Amino acid sequence: EPVEEIVIPEGKVTDIAGNTNDQVTITTDIVADNTAPDAPIVTVIPEKAGNGETVNTDVTVKVTPRDNEKYEYSVDGGITWENMTDNTIVVTDDGTTIVKVRSVDNVGNKSDIVEKEIKIDKTKPELGDAEVVLPTGEDGAPKGMLSSGDEVIIKIPVSELSDITLDEGKIHTAIGGQEVDNKAEIKTDEHGNGYIEIVVTIPEGIEGELKVELDENAVTDESGNGSDAKDVAKDIKIDNTKPSIEIVSPDGEYRQGDTITYELIINEENEYDVDKNKIDISGGEILNVE
Repeated sequence: EPVEEIVIPEGKVTDIAGNTNDQVTITTDIVADNTAPDAPIVTVIPEKAGNGETVNTDVTVKVTPRDNEKYEYSVDGGITWENMTDNTIVVTDDGTTIVKVRSVDNVGNKSDIVEKEIKIDKTKPELGDAEVVLPTGEDGAPKGMLSSGDEVIIKIPVSELSDITLDEGKIHTAIGGQEVDNKAEIKTDEHGNGYIEIVVTIPEGIEGELKVELDENAVTDESGNGSDAKDVAKDIKIDNTKPSIEIVSPDGEYRQGDTITYELIINEENEYDVDKNKIDISGGEILNVE
């Protein structure tokens, strides 16, 4: 309890001449204050950061000031405390930061602690190198040239730990410069890694090179970071032009049993095969096609 009165009795102070004091009484106005101040009023900007949501910006933690108080904060679990400058601190580091704030009155009483969990993620999800899965031919090897009905699967890894969202409208597929439909979705492999799977079924009547483009922010993470734009060019060729065939018959007269050679003129830039079992003739048989 504080001292309310100080009394110096008579004769307690003597000078060198032998004079002593009269009694002196002092009444003090000291008031005891052991009451802790109220916990501080803390505001977090942006607001959702104060609700535990992950954000992709710096976070400001502010205190509404009150008379005869100052405010302290700790970001190391309460081991050390620092005075808040202008009643504000700014959290900039990626990751989770626990901010503790307390009020201190002018005699040193400390309030209960207000705690805020701040989660920041400013890292963009990165799109890795694409893997292209082509349909196979009769020999089991991937086709070197595709045509209508063939299906191309493109897998693009996404290096991101948090949940990711895909905007399908930002994925464009085109053959020979003409846009074609695709199906795209986020999938997870057996190791838990996320990737975009894009499936393109080659339509009829279009040919050229298949191009796949992803706009900026085609993929966003839970804190709003968006991926960079990306082009996927894998030299995938599509040929939907039927080979044109002209049959040139030799001149002259022949007897039954003679061998006659016909010339097939095939207008086709790509490699091709001729299946003699699918050539119909009347009045004879095919000996060889070369």
